[in-house]
Amino acid sequence: MFSCLTKLFNSTKLLLQQGNKTFMERKRKTTIVDGVAYRLLYAKNNSSQNIITAKINNFLNTTTNRSSFVDRDNQINVSFYEKIYTTMSNLVSKQIVNNYTKQIIAVDGTHSNFNSVLGKEGFALNTNKLSCTPLISGIYNVTYNYPVTLDLVKHHDERKAFMDFVKNYDSIKNSIFVFDRGYYGNEFVYQLNEKNIDFICRIKKNSSLLVVDGVRTNDYKTILNINGININMRIITYIINNKNY
Repeated sequence: MFSCLTKLFNSTKLLLQQGNKTFMERKRKTTIVDGVAYRLLYAKNNSSQNIITAKINNFLNTTTNRSSFVDRDNQINVSFYEKIYTTMSNLVSKQIVNNYTKQIIAVDGTHSNFNSVLGKEGFALNTNKLSCTPLISGIYNVTYNYPVTLDLVKHHDERKAFMDFVKNYDSIKNSIFVFDRGYYGNEFVYQLNEKNIDFICRIKKNSSLLVVDGVRTNDYKTILNINGININMRIITYIINNKNY
């Protein structure tokens, strides 16, 4: 465990050092570490710029003014935070979490309206040209209660968004991904099987998979042949509050 934490610390430290060289300007009192600390503290509820400035100055025993922290924060691109998060998430999953337990990871997608400024980033505008409604693809680690990723996607295909995610995710071998019934489809099952991904997916209550030899069954194993490949499946029904699922 100690060696894993050491790797996590060193990797994060290296990213901050590299970022400091990128974002540092001459004759400035603040560093990228100050900017990141300012942003994380300011993200908390009931925080203000003056309160955060006072906290950092008190901790560092400095007298840096608020505008210096704000300017440093503004210099740090969101891609830098994304890089830090991806590095830490992958390292935690690979070096720590995967060594101890099977993880349950929930996957879902939704749509939400955003300002038309996203049109400059390649997102399709709505007919009113004032907004756009991209797909938001969310991956959440249920076992350890933290978001793995939350991506704005330029297309509306939830399945494709997930498969694009796993291309860049270093550690999925010890995970069970959970999908809602909107994700289910033979081609998607085939893609998951090709990547050796363990998964649970809801299916529609009238699915033919629930019927064996003309009889509806509650728990059984079967084999699906998709694209010439036999895939082992287990079909389960369950009851919550006297309602069948």
